[in-house]
This record gives sequence, structure tokens and C-alpha cells, in this order.
Amino acid sequence: MFKIGLRNIKTAISVAICILVLGLVGVRQPFFACMTAVFTMQANVATSFEAGVNRFLGTLAGAITGTTFAALCKLLPMRYLLVRAVVIPLGAVFVIHVLHLISRRDSVFIACIVYFALMMKVEQVSVLEYAISRTALTGFGAFVALMVNHYVFPLRKAANEGLPETAVGQGS
Repeated sequence: MFKIGLRNIKTAISVAICILVLGLVGVRQPFFACMTAVFTMQANVATSFEAGVNRFLGTLAGAITGTTFAALCKLLPMRYLLVRAVVIPLGAVFVIHVLHLISRRDSVFIACIVYFALMMKVEQVSVLEYAISRTALTGFGAFVALMVNHYVFPLRKAANEGLPETAVGQGS
């Protein structure tokens, strides 16, 4: 029998809220909020919170590093392939090292993605505008997923103690 799990439904609700709310305030591209909502929606609120924090901190670290390195790179001849091949990886080393120092290893992947997007001008907007937009949309998506996970079809606490998520009807 085909059955859609509650986490699947909560994920869809989170994505719908991101699209609706951001559309109403004039955000034309809610992609990063929706992606973060999907990523953040985990089996329970505690793991969702950790996933959301990791995603947000990684995005923030990548945005800060990318914005800073992009500004510093204005002093370098970045038009040369060899210069880009040396400088861009150095920023990745920096952001990975910082996240390891603060024990946020689970934030490394997204931090590098955001950093590379900024350094390689994936979006045709200013570096600062992209960094702020991406960080804000990520935070919004994580927040929406956390609220939906907490308030929509909440887990029954007594039934959930010590049981796997699927044991209380929370399957994906």
C-alpha cells in the first residue's frame, strides 16, 4: 500500500510556506529557502534544529569568507587562471579550518558551496547582495522547517521516548 509519511507532508508544507511568504514580500527566487527547508526537516525537532543550525552557520561562514576574499581579490590579478587556481582554494582551506576549530564540521560542505558561488560569481549580482540574500533565505527556510516540524503533527512525547521515529508514525 502506498503511504506518504508525515515528514514528507511536513516538508511539503514548509516548502509551500517558503514560496508563499517570500512571494508575498517580493522575493522572486525562493530556491535557497526551499532547499534549506527540505534539508532541515528531520525526524524530530532536535535533529531538525541541529541540521538548521549547521546549514545556517555554514552559509554564514561561506558568505563571510567569500565576501572577504572577493574584496581582497580586487588587489590581485584574478583574470589569470593560475592566480584563481591558487587563491580560491586558499579561501576554502580557511573556511574549512575555521569550522573545524569551532567544531562545526557538518557545516563545511555548505560553507564551501556558498564560498565558491561567491568567488566564481555564479549569480550575476554583487557579492555582498548574494551573500546577504543567500544567508537570509537559508535562515528563513530553516526557521520555517523548524516551526512546521514543531507545530504541525507534533510527535507524541510519551510515545516517542526511546522509540525509533517510524514507531510513532513519523516516517519519511
